[in-house]
Amino acid sequence: GADYESLPPHVPVMTHMTAGAVAGILEHTVMYPVDSVKTRMQSLQPDPNAQYRGVYEALKRIIQTEGIFRPLRGLNVTMLGAGPAHALYFACYERVKYSLSDIIQNGGNSHVANGVAGSLATVLHDAVMNPAEVIKQRMQMYNSPYRGLWDCIQTVTRAEGVGTFYRSYSTQLTMNIPFQAVHFITYELMQEQLNPHRHYHPGSHIISGAAAGAVSAAVTTPLDVCKTHAEHPGERGAHLREHQRPLDRNGERLQNSVPTRWPGGFLQRRPGSGHLPDALHRHRLVSVRVLQVLSDQAAEPELGGTTRAEVMGGVAE
Repeated sequence: GADYESLPPHVPVMTHMTAGAVAGILEHTVMYPVDSVKTRMQSLQPDPNAQYRGVYEALKRIIQTEGIFRPLRGLNVTMLGAGPAHALYFACYERVKYSLSDIIQNGGNSHVANGVAGSLATVLHDAVMNPAEVIKQRMQMYNSPYRGLWDCIQTVTRAEGVGTFYRSYSTQLTMNIPFQAVHFITYELMQEQLNPHRHYHPGSHIISGAAAGAVSAAVTTPLDVCKTHAEHPGERGAHLREHQRPLDRNGERLQNSVPTRWPGGFLQRRPGSGHLPDALHRHRLVSVRVLQVLSDQAAEPELGGTTRAEVMGGVAE
C-alpha cells in the first residue's frame, strides 16, 4: 500500500498553499508564549527584571508584572507573516520535491529530493518571514518602547532604514538550512529503525519528530542567538557592526559576549522549531485532506480512485 504520510498526487498547489498557511499560523500561535520567553532568555544583556530560570517561572512573572496578554505581544505580525510564508514554503516544497523525485527515483520517495526541496523552500519562507521576525522580537523584549505593530514599523524604518528588516536574513538562512538537513536526516533514520514499513504508528512519529527537532535545535541554537542579537539595536550596543555580521567575526564575538548565554532558549526552541516539524507536517496533511473533501462536495464520489469516505478515514487516523 501507499505510504500513509503521502498526499494524493492530484491535490492542487492552491490546496497545499492554503493548508500550509493554516498549519503555519496554528503552529506559531500555539507556541507563541514560549517563543516570547525564548527571545528574552537569549538577550545578551537582559534587564535585571527580565532574568528567568525557566519557562514556567518566566511566564508566571511576565503575566503577574506585565499583564496576562503580554506573552502574546507581537502575535498579530507573526500571524500576518506566517500565513503567506508557509503557503509559499509548502507550494515550493511540493513542486520541487516531486520534480526531483521523478529525476532521482523515477517518482519514488527520495531523501535527497526532500532535503533540497526543503532548503529551497526555506529561502522563500524566510524572505517573507524575516521582517515579521524582526518586528515580533522587538515587541517581545522587556520594556519594549513600541506602542504597537505600525509604530514599530515606522520607528524602525525612520531610525534604522528598511534594510534593518533583513539584517539577520543571512544568519536566518545559515541557521534554517542546516536545521532542515539535520531534521530530515535524523527523522528518516529514526523512522527506518522504529517504523521501517511506515505503518500508521503515532508513537514512532512522536519519538522520531522529538529526536529530530531536539538534535536540530542543539546544532542551530547558537545561530538563533546570533539572529536575536542582530535584530535588536540594544543588544548590539558598542559592538553594533560585529553583531550585524555575527558569522563574519565569530571569534571576536565570543570574546566580547558571554559564552554561557549562547545556549539560551534551547529548551524553549524545541517545541515549535523548524519549518517542517513532524507535528506541522501532520497538521498540513489533515488540512489538505479536509480541504480536498470540501472542494469536491459537488463532484463524483470517486476522487482519483479514492472515495471521500477513505479520505476522511485518513483524517481520522
